[in-house]
Amino acid sequence: MSPLVMGGLGLGVETGHWYQKQRQLQHIADLTSHAAASRLRAGDDGSSMYVDALSIAKGSGFSYDIGEITMYSPPRSGPNAGNADAVEVILSETRPRWFTAFFMDGDVELTARSVSLIEGGSPACILALSETASGAVTVTGSTDVGLTNCVVSSNSAAQDAFSMESGASYMTTDCVHTVGGATYTANLTLNDCTEPKTLQPKTRDPYADRTEPTVWGTCSNGRVGHPQSSTTVSATDNHPNGMSSKRFCNGLSLQGDVTFEPGLYIIDGGTFSINAQANITGLDGVTFFLTNGAEVQYNGGATVNLAAPTSGPTSGMLFWESRDSTSSYSGCGHSGGSISHKFNGGSSMSLQGALYMPVSDVTFNGGSDAQNGCTQIVGNTVRLSGSSNLAVSCENKGTDEILSSEVVAVVE
Repeated sequence: MSPLVMGGLGLGVETGHWYQKQRQLQHIADLTSHAAASRLRAGDDGSSMYVDALSIAKGSGFSYDIGEITMYSPPRSGPNAGNADAVEVILSETRPRWFTAFFMDGDVELTARSVSLIEGGSPACILALSETASGAVTVTGSTDVGLTNCVVSSNSAAQDAFSMESGASYMTTDCVHTVGGATYTANLTLNDCTEPKTLQPKTRDPYADRTEPTVWGTCSNGRVGHPQSSTTVSATDNHPNGMSSKRFCNGLSLQGDVTFEPGLYIIDGGTFSINAQANITGLDGVTFFLTNGAEVQYNGGATVNLAAPTSGPTSGMLFWESRDSTSSYSGCGHSGGSISHKFNGGSSMSLQGALYMPVSDVTFNGGSDAQNGCTQIVGNTVRLSGSSNLAVSCENKGTDEILSSEVVAVVE
């Protein structure tokens, strides 16, 4: 009986060992998929996610000499297949048999699969993308900013990633989320949190994957309109993205009553300016694409009513700055230095859609429709002054949702 007893004990020990190794491999897979999804939440690309996943796996005990790691984003199988907010990780190991080698051929193949999902988050209408700037979101001056149904988010790790230090500044919003810290006064009113949420994860840039329009068409005269007269601007070119377009080189200056028909308007360098007495309208779907260092300089007093397209290749994009737009451009009034955009429209300015300026500083001194508005401001830094009323009611407005403080969970 001794050989049978010893064989049974050996089989039991080996079975328990493989079960323990399988559980260990599954634990590593869960850690790895969670780490990869955390990098996805931070806006990293697939190669960066894989490097981080491999590092976490190795640090948790996974041996690349006897195993293999495979990562899919989005997952290729399971209930989250095709979900761009999910990451699938599969770990496999090949280990030699012990006692069971007397009865079975081949090595033991262990496999573990894990899927992590980005979920939750609070809708944001203000997002500063800079990861280092002091006062990446600044509320300053005699300011009264009211934000409805949205939070303010800053990706800066600075101690004052959100800065509101003037006793004359007032802000009301659902909450403030920062990667770093926040400095503020008692004039900050938060509806859904008791104080700013600091040390939060980075907020993803919702428009980072949008394909930018090609700079297209012959250059048109950038001086449009005359005082006390009416002008209609039409997009007369056929853009490669399927839209009607018009290109203005070396800036665009508007005067009088100017109506923009639906289309894509490319501002290729220079300054986009509006006279203080002008009345500008474009409510049927317009996108202004800024490239080659083009800057927006709105003068206070002008009446501006513009709305982005709700569908198509520029859906939701009202002002769209090229990620390659740099301050190296000179000429036509552009003297170099950091690119800055100033929207000084006051209560007579209604901008429906996204103001997407990913490489520039944005100063916003204006209003929007607090009843039915959909205004998003995304910049390298964002400075709020004057009286502004922004609301996020963006359903069916064509914009992408900005979600702050998303969480990562292992779901499979």
